[in-house]
Amino acid sequence: MNLNVTNNAAEKIKEFLKKEKAEFMRINVVLGGCSGLMYDFMHESKKKEDDTLVEHNGVSILVNNESLGMIKGSKVDYVEDFDGAGFKVENPNATDMCGCGKSFS
Repeated sequence: MNLNVTNNAAEKIKEFLKKEKAEFMRINVVLGGCSGLMYDFMHESKKKEDDTLVEHNGVSILVNNESLGMIKGSKVDYVEDFDGAGFKVENPNATDMCGCGKSFS
């Protein structure tokens, strides 16, 4: 699967995983937000049967099969600005995004 993780995001993921003593970061697409779908980021210690493992820039990311098609080809970055800090996903599959950039459809 094609999922790109920037150097900045990879360093932040490594930092979070070390702190949580976890092996993987998980990205799921869940219902919510202004536009209908949101990204859910969490740490994970075990790969589940319906997960795809993506390794890029030295980090291991799990994506469940349901979310896989919705984020294929996306770029994951970590940004810090006046609105706060967090992971940002540039998703070529999104047809619309809310104004705050936290949800998509």
